[in-house]
Amino acid sequence: MASLESFTSRLMVWVPSCPRPLADQCLLDAAIEFCRDTEVVEYRVGPMNVQAGVGDYTLPIPQFTRPARILSATFQGRALALCEETPLDGATGTPTLLATPTPETVSIYPAPDQTAALALYARVALEPTRDATVLPDELLHTWCEAVVAGAVMRITSIPDQAFSNPVQAAEAAARFRYGKSLATAEAGRQRIQTSAQVRARPLI
Repeated sequence: MASLESFTSRLMVWVPSCPRPLADQCLLDAAIEFCRDTEVVEYRVGPMNVQAGVGDYTLPIPQFTRPARILSATFQGRALALCEETPLDGATGTPTLLATPTPETVSIYPAPDQTAALALYARVALEPTRDATVLPDELLHTWCEAVVAGAVMRITSIPDQAFSNPVQAAEAAARFRYGKSLATAEAGRQRIQTSAQVRARPLI
């Protein structure tokens, strides 16, 4: 994970009169929007153990992040269908569905009818939390300019301040949109490659 300072030092070149607390807040807001819209920061959860009769599980993800979306999930190697919510009839068996009742938890249905080790696996798109003091390394090493542009856009769009600048805000917004389009395309390529690799595995 990369410190906020790694981004702030680049941001303040563009808005030197901006107070640091506001700069940090705008950086976080830009990073959250960037990750949520592009789904470029991916994390693989598991495989996790499951317990008989238990359908809800907390996702072990890095501190200062939260799931933006579940990208895919499997139970004992078989794909789970993603849905908005699971039935509440208390059925047990081999899970076939997965929902996210809260961002940090998943619900599988039916609940497993037996305890199983290393059975549940998920690929998750992450976004930073509002209280984050660090950001995912991918944002610093690959998408730093875009995230900084998103923060510049927010800061210079605030009216009636020493750092207000509508022209600069428009230019930064264009850079931010362009960075998001590149990241979205990159995330799509990564998922195509991952799917191809999975299909290419021979059966033994």
